[in-house]
Amino acid sequence: MSKGFVKVLDENTIKSITLSSFSKYQKDIQNNSVICEPIDVLKRDYLNFINYSFDSNFNLSVKSLISGEVWESECYAVGLGDTLLDLVLKYYSKNRYRISEYKELDVKEFLNRFLNENLKNEVFLFSRDHVEIYIDSLSERKSREICKNILNIMSSDDTVYMEKTNREKTVIRKSEKLNLKLSYDLDYLFRKNKIYLSEYRVILIDGFIDSVGEIHHLLHKANESKENYVIFCKGMRDDVKHTIMLNVERNTLNVYPVCLEINEENVNVLSDIASILNVEIVSSLKGDTISQAVKEDLKIRKDITLGKHGIILKPDIGNSIKIQKDYLEKKVSGMCDNNPNFSYIKKRIKDLTSNKVNIELSTKISNNDMIEIDGFLKFINHGKSGILMSKDIKAKKKIFSKNEIIVLDRKFKSIVKSISNLGCVIISDER
Repeated sequence: MSKGFVKVLDENTIKSITLSSFSKYQKDIQNNSVICEPIDVLKRDYLNFINYSFDSNFNLSVKSLISGEVWESECYAVGLGDTLLDLVLKYYSKNRYRISEYKELDVKEFLNRFLNENLKNEVFLFSRDHVEIYIDSLSERKSREICKNILNIMSSDDTVYMEKTNREKTVIRKSEKLNLKLSYDLDYLFRKNKIYLSEYRVILIDGFIDSVGEIHHLLHKANESKENYVIFCKGMRDDVKHTIMLNVERNTLNVYPVCLEINEENVNVLSDIASILNVEIVSSLKGDTISQAVKEDLKIRKDITLGKHGIILKPDIGNSIKIQKDYLEKKVSGMCDNNPNFSYIKKRIKDLTSNKVNIELSTKISNNDMIEIDGFLKFINHGKSGILMSKDIKAKKKIFSKNEIIVLDRKFKSIVKSISNLGCVIISDER
């Protein structure tokens, strides 16, 4: 089988092969900083290399490996895919020899020369000035406006989440509290939209309350002290429910049960609530009994809102929530995206994240706006590793993070090495 030869590619041809010239291609944005609905993101088809032909035996292999690496780079940072494709095409236009082996030194020297020609040598510490330069480079007026609002509201340790909603106006919220959207018995709201307690005693029961006698001690203490009590459980008998509601309406008790519905999303919610409040769960699996647990001095916590769509909690001081998040992140790291538990665990991680900024995009936000906002959020994440500036002030991508250069280096070397192993290279069309 003969190997392909690299033919001369003139500069005009190279310049015409940019990602923006490819046809429509639909993908979802998914990364550590952004969670959003599936949208038509990059209107580019990396498989349509219409200006080039390949050795017929390796046609699909070469297209696939280049398109895959370029796509992953573009998903990592907006404009990085363009840079990688430009780098690959220039490499094969300048190296006009038969590809027989991977020459790491040649590849390294070419990459360094490419970076030196296009980027300033100094690595800058990430600053607000760099963020403002990035925002000013955005083409969409609406996305520039939203990104400026995000910059003004967020802190360096905030985590940002973005989603498309049915709202008429885009809303940006910052919160240090945790909002858990869960299903529970709303009868205990007593026809109110929400109940707020500034201070309360709490107990978490992994089980069903079968009789008034099991929580008699708790009800007695609540009656004497008039303190607020919140009981998380998996349901209770009607006579228990009736007793509590009757006494709350008479103002003799301030006891508010959160009786969770039995469904898939509520299966593990008690362990998440336990980590947020730093409270042990009462469980028969550990040999606990409800009647004994309610006799203990229950822990006091601050700020809780019980609402129709879930509860809002203020995290307790401690590292229990970090331990739970680390556990979930380790668990999800070993899963594929199509695993049915993947999105559920990602949601739990989001629910456990305090110091977060939620961006709820309106229906009027265009796909181009979403692409630019997503790129901005990625830039915020990556920029903390250090900043390199483009020498060309007219360049499409003016700022690179140090991490982006590392990704570019790895992807470029991977493509060249794979093409060398295949014995096939890009050649120009003969017309």
